[in-house]
Amino acid sequence: MRSRGGLTASSVLVDGLLVCAVLAAALVPMFAWRYTWHVPIDLGVYRAGGDAVVHGKTLYEHAFGAHFNMPIRLPFTYPPFAAIVFIVLAIWPWRWAMIGWFVVSFLAFAYLVREGFAPLIARFRRHSVLVVACLCAVLLWIVSVTDTLWFGQVNLVLAAAVLFDLLRVRRGRGVLTGLATAIKITPGLFIVYLFFSRQRRAAWRALATLAVCWGGAALILPSASAKYFFHDAFKVSRPGPPGFFSNQTLDGFISRYHGPHWLWIPVGLMVGAYGLWRARRAHEAGDELTAIVLVGLTTLLIAPISWFAAGVWIVPVIGLVLGDASSRRRVVWAAVVFALFCARLPMLGEKVVRVWQTPVIGHILESAYVYVYAALLWFLPIRSAQQRDEPTAGQGQSMTAITSPS
Repeated sequence: MRSRGGLTASSVLVDGLLVCAVLAAALVPMFAWRYTWHVPIDLGVYRAGGDAVVHGKTLYEHAFGAHFNMPIRLPFTYPPFAAIVFIVLAIWPWRWAMIGWFVVSFLAFAYLVREGFAPLIARFRRHSVLVVACLCAVLLWIVSVTDTLWFGQVNLVLAAAVLFDLLRVRRGRGVLTGLATAIKITPGLFIVYLFFSRQRRAAWRALATLAVCWGGAALILPSASAKYFFHDAFKVSRPGPPGFFSNQTLDGFISRYHGPHWLWIPVGLMVGAYGLWRARRAHEAGDELTAIVLVGLTTLLIAPISWFAAGVWIVPVIGLVLGDASSRRRVVWAAVVFALFCARLPMLGEKVVRVWQTPVIGHILESAYVYVYAALLWFLPIRSAQQRDEPTAGQGQSMTAITSPS
């Protein structure tokens, strides 16, 4: 039997088996390596936050143990509304919560791959699911993706929600962005972007959603809301020391070089303004995916804390650099970006400083991702309508056309 797309039942079955084999070959080694000694500690903190809401416990006064056999204790650093959402994770047994959260996070990851690598996937539309699976198997080893899945963090889910909202939703656009901001404050820059790019209906819708979520949480958890918004939200070091090597932000960069902490504010404002300007340029050119990704890169740089796991916007970035893979230069540059974000260069830098006592090289490596985020914010190409409609037209482009800011 042949389907309307020209696929036979046997070819669909073969593709399905290959998808399972590819994903198993990628996921099994990762779990075998990591879960021999580690459990998703951030998922444990999310569950503990939800449990605190259910049982009327204090949300911000103490740190939570991720699991009954884990000595690591971490504070709950999200707004009270997030704890209410995480009740969904708290009511399930630990094992089922781990499995369910991993599946949701992996599906969000696959969506980021599907959108970011759309031109390449379109070249193999008869086997698009298999191509997505193969891309996921490779991109799985990007540091931000592995850490998000290992630690059970929320980054992939929030990025996918914002991307879907701003790229695909037409009626009710902005609601998911408002929800993402209500759970974790950093997506709020996307609301600023909506105003800056004159998408005012979506912007007001996102703000209204945020107000309803935080207002409702304040009615349910008044003391926790007061403590968070009047105290804890302004404690930059509460999630951890800003100068720690895994914090790849401008604030972390300044802290590692022992600069004054206040310098982060004017530098962050300048970088934020530039990122929003480039994003508006992309929006005006009709390249909405690039606009959204540029805002995502900007949040990574100007947030006070962006651990390795926060950098999931690198997934669609690599897809934008690669295009449909018909240009050798694009393939090379995409491979370079991929390799940089698979190598834990900041971790190596910390070792160079601490063990080998070579601070000059070590400090450069410790902030490696900050440099790359900034370079991508500057050089990521904004595609014209013709380039988006004719993905192979740029096969003979020079590298200048690929990497110069628009």
